[in-house]
Amino acid sequence: MAARTVRVAHLGDLHIGLRDRQTQVERSLAFILEDLERLRPDLIVQAGDIFDTRSSISDRNVLAGWLSAIARNAPFFAIRGNHDVPFDLSIYNHLATPHHMQICEAPAVLDAAGLDVLALPHLDLKGLAADVSLEDGHRDSEARLRAILADFRAVAGHARAAILLAHADVAGRKLSWGEKQHQQGIKLTVADLLSSGADAVMLGHIHQLQSLDPRVWYAGSIARSNWGEADDEKGYLLWTLGAKGELPQVEVRNIPTRPMVTVSCSWSEQDGWRTSIETRLRSEASAQRGSSLEKPEAIADDAEVRVRISAPEARMAEAVQARADALDRWPDAKVEIQPEASSRIRCEDIAQAESLQEMLEAYWSTVREPPDGFKLQVIAALAELERLAAA
Repeated sequence: MAARTVRVAHLGDLHIGLRDRQTQVERSLAFILEDLERLRPDLIVQAGDIFDTRSSISDRNVLAGWLSAIARNAPFFAIRGNHDVPFDLSIYNHLATPHHMQICEAPAVLDAAGLDVLALPHLDLKGLAADVSLEDGHRDSEARLRAILADFRAVAGHARAAILLAHADVAGRKLSWGEKQHQQGIKLTVADLLSSGADAVMLGHIHQLQSLDPRVWYAGSIARSNWGEADDEKGYLLWTLGAKGELPQVEVRNIPTRPMVTVSCSWSEQDGWRTSIETRLRSEASAQRGSSLEKPEAIADDAEVRVRISAPEARMAEAVQARADALDRWPDAKVEIQPEASSRIRCEDIAQAESLQEMLEAYWSTVREPPDGFKLQVIAALAELERLAAA
């Protein structure tokens, strides 16, 4: 008889309370909820970084409402991430929901949908090794973490399929341009994770959705956190697991997100303002109301726009007007004015000099000349350098 398959929805970093992008986070949460209501998976898991920082009352209300709705579809398990403040999440385990819901702040083994769920929340050096040096603490922490994975293997070694839900930094992962490298965290390997005996490893912490192995995936974040993620696709994962030891199937479920577009505007003495759009838009621009900027027709009305204005210092007045035009077109745009470096020729003799000595002589003629003895020493040193360079 064919083994029963289990479908697991794997959500990555939520970052509720994400500064000026909370609206997009809430749109993504709503999309996930609607999508899961159609798909009806057997289990839903979330891999940490539920909040972006210490939660506010508004953030907690957003999460409580979403958890109450999401747990109508299937059992829900989540773990604490490095952005989640300790003990900021345990209160949600008291929510009354149709299906079982649990958020783990410490390693645990859970049972749901006929699977063993090995929960490995964010564990920092302080939590694993105290009262030792940083170097010794790092080694000791890695050893303790591997011991936890070995304990998991004792549970996951029997006939049932098992998943490892972890918030971790794993060797070989790719970072988005805007994502910081975590220097003091514990970095595991794919082999470390699979040593747990899990048939599927469902990861959080890294914002770029990616696979490190057919059985090891990061779901990424559900919304873009900064301009370094402007080109990253966002989504979540739908896993299908069969019998113990079988290779799982993974489907990427894309989340529609607000486009992020950079418009570059530079000054040309011949043509005035020139506006170029990121080549990925591949769209011609049309003039807008005689403005010093041009309107790229391909930019969606709900796009998050960044305008970069580059101009020489002598054209700062025009640059300020261009900034006003940009904000008139995109009121919420982030506008940056970048003065161009200018090179000025101090005198014609310097420009026409054919040797370093002639350049120095021309320069000295425009400023107070140094003492004759110093001039002779410098000229002699330059002559020696030119001789060595020609040798």
